[in-house]
Amino acid sequence: MKNTSFQFVLTATFVLLATAIFAQKNTLTFTPLPLTGKLGLQYERKISPHQTLSVEWQHWESSKRNSSAFAFFGFISSSSNATTISGNRLSLTGRLYAKKGARGWFGEGGLYAGKFDVKKVESSSSWSVWGFLEGDFFGSETHKVTRYDNVRSHGFKLGGGYRKQIKSFLIDYSAGLEMSDTRSEVVKIAPRLRFGAPYARIQMGFQF
Repeated sequence: MKNTSFQFVLTATFVLLATAIFAQKNTLTFTPLPLTGKLGLQYERKISPHQTLSVEWQHWESSKRNSSAFAFFGFISSSSNATTISGNRLSLTGRLYAKKGARGWFGEGGLYAGKFDVKKVESSSSWSVWGFLEGDFFGSETHKVTRYDNVRSHGFKLGGGYRKQIKSFLIDYSAGLEMSDTRSEVVKIAPRLRFGAPYARIQMGFQF
């Protein structure tokens, strides 16, 4: 299923881009993503007065960090962890707009396929104030790295949003859910790739 999804997205991307030269004025949309840690470029083509089809390439460089500390009667402990996800994703998305000309409220759905490197670094330390005062330091440190390379993540998304357009300039606001098919051991350290992960985006671009 994973290979089939990737081949379908890739084939549809080539077909859509290959037919772009035959598109008439005002039926092509180019939309770059803002600086959100998931940079991308999107090409959108109008296929009917209310419908569009788009392909998008995303580059992920996201990071999430957590830290905590605890002190009790002279014993101090701290812990931290950082998870990074880096890679690329290709998606094919269809939209149905409430108004003609691809503007206003819309619903969207599509398929995507990507490959990522996932890394989690966990560190913890503890030590005793009393031992330090007595000249006999007592403490410990641990450091653990979990890494998965070339992780394939495929799935589909469902959502909706609103497009505000001023002449040829446009801004898209969208949100929904992504249903990913990712290895369970990877999802444990990178919940962003889990089945049913929410997404929210702001996109800017031009219609021509």
